Amino acid sequence: MLTELKIKSIKKLPEKHHVYDLTVYDTHNFFISKSCILTSNCDGMSHTSGTGSSAQQALRNIMEEFSKYSRFILTANYAHKIIEPIMSRVQTFYICPDAKDYTKRCLEVLKAEKIILPAEQKPALLKIIDGYYPDLRKSINELQKYSITGTFKPPEHNTDQDILKIANICFEMLRKSEGITTIRRYIIESEKLFRADYQLLLKNMFEVAYNSDLEQLKMRNVLLLISEGLYYHQVVLDKEINFFATCIKIGKVI
Repeated sequence: MLTELKIKSIKKLPEKHHVYDLTVYDTHNFFISKSCILTSNCDGMSHTSGTGSSAQQALRNIMEEFSKYSRFILTANYAHKIIEPIMSRVQTFYICPDAKDYTKRCLEVLKAEKIILPAEQKPALLKIIDGYYPDLRKSINELQKYSITGTFKPPEHNTDQDILKIANICFEMLRKSEGITTIRRYIIESEKLFRADYQLLLKNMFEVAYNSDLEQLKMRNVLLLISEGLYYHQVVLDKEINFFATCIKIGKVI
């Protein structure tokens, strides 16, 4: 159980009554008011299964002890990373930005950074924004990547077609029982074409498998394995190894 915190700073937020931003060493920020506590990015707090200690379990203990005196507001990017004892004690709201506001914000960022947007590139811009909705951070990162020169200029080739092609080739190599060394070499050598976005590659693998002529039982197992790979993609350190491990599992099924 968490018994001591080393406070780094306490700052009263402007134009707010009785609201303070409390920064703690080696952990997340807490916003504390008279009757409410807000802690952000709870999914980034450590969590362990069983009876092992973790930051989330300590938070659960604090919530139980002080729930009579204060309300707790928790924010997270991925609800599946929050332990069940906390999830069972809260009311969940899934917040998704409005598509028009999402697009407007991306355009505001380009304008603030004084990025030139040629008229002929507007369809490509909207395609990128729509492709990563509702992940605003990812969209902005993509826009930044294609605006290094001060002018928005995405790649001329069709990246979506490249990724689908790579997914098809990987799937066929697995069906033909190609050597694992050959498959991994192809994946690594193709990273530039799919921008090392292994999550998107897994999603394309899912569509390829779903539209394949595999018998139903094999298809179901393959789709489940790809879904499992997408789940672990959020928590593993090396995305390429996770993708390759998923391919090995698929190869055993087909």
